[in-house]
Amino acid sequence: MGEGVQPVRIPIPVHGLRQAEAMLPTGNWALLSPWADYAGKRWPMRCWAGLAAALQERGFDVALLGPPASKGLEVVEWPTSVVDLRGRDSATTWPALLTRASLVVSVDTGCLHMADALGIPVVGLYSVAHPSEYAPFWQRSQCVHSTRMQDLGIDQVVVMVDGIGRLNLRLDPQ
Repeated sequence: MGEGVQPVRIPIPVHGLRQAEAMLPTGNWALLSPWADYAGKRWPMRCWAGLAAALQERGFDVALLGPPASKGLEVVEWPTSVVDLRGRDSATTWPALLTRASLVVSVDTGCLHMADALGIPVVGLYSVAHPSEYAPFWQRSQCVHSTRMQDLGIDQVVVMVDGIGRLNLRLDPQ
């Protein structure tokens, strides 16, 4: 960008809002998106379950997002009342589901970048790709990185979540 030029958020049309509202009624939703096509980008499911519990302790309602293939990830016991929407969203409802969120935590995938573009606070989890190159455009500092995803600690992610609460990052791109 040239000197003095500032990026500008533009509205992103979102369809399927009524369906998304039916899937995620009013709440303080933290959406967790554990799926990545490349296995090296995946955080262990036991870590996602631990994060879900920590988010619930902080007053979030927690839901899981992902394509049908994400249902095949390792089986773990989830904290009570985690809503599992994996395989139930579609190209129509996926962005609309993101708009229901107060927070999105995802590995470096389209979900993370779309939530960032929609102005939803995000925490990005990175391993093989480095956030210095691949972090979300608007929330570049909201990422944690480890050379191996399994070495990324739940506490590191929770620190980022707690920081978002202090920063009150919710942005309305409209």
